Amino acid sequence: YFLLRRHYDEYYLQALKVRRLIQNDFLEAFKSVDYLLTPVTLTDAPSFADFTAQDNRTQTAKQDHCTQPVNLAGLPAVTVPICLSGYNRTTAGSEEGAKRRSLPLSVQLIGPYGSDKKLLRIARWIEERVDFPTLVLCD
Repeated sequence: YFLLRRHYDEYYLQALKVRRLIQNDFLEAFKSVDYLLTPVTLTDAPSFADFTAQDNRTQTAKQDHCTQPVNLAGLPAVTVPICLSGYNRTTAGSEEGAKRRSLPLSVQLIGPYGSDKKLLRIARWIEERVDFPTLVLCD
C-alpha cells in the first residue's frame, strides 16, 4: 500500500526525509562524542498478560522506543546486558529475592558508520567488567 506509485510522494518520500533527519541528528552528535550509550528499553519486559493487553503496534512503539532511531539511521549498535531488574546480591536466593522479577536490563552502545568492529570490542570490554549474573543450567 505505502509503496504504490500513487502513494509514493505522500508516504515513501516523507519517510525518507524523516530518516535523513534522524541520521543528521546522529551525525551531529558524533561530532562531539565517539559513541553513545543509551537504554535499550524504558522498563524491564512486561509480563505476557500485560503485553497482550495492548495491541502489537502500541507495544512495539513502547518497547522499541529507544532502539528505533538507531535502526532507522542504519548505524551500528549492540545491546549489552548490565543487570537484572530488582536484583540484589544480598537478597538473591532468599524469599524476598524470589519475589523480584529479575529480568535483564541492558544498554545500547551506538557508534558512527563503519565502527562495527570497535563497537564490538567496547561491548566485550563492558561485559567483562559488569557483574551480570550467569545462568546455571541444572540436570
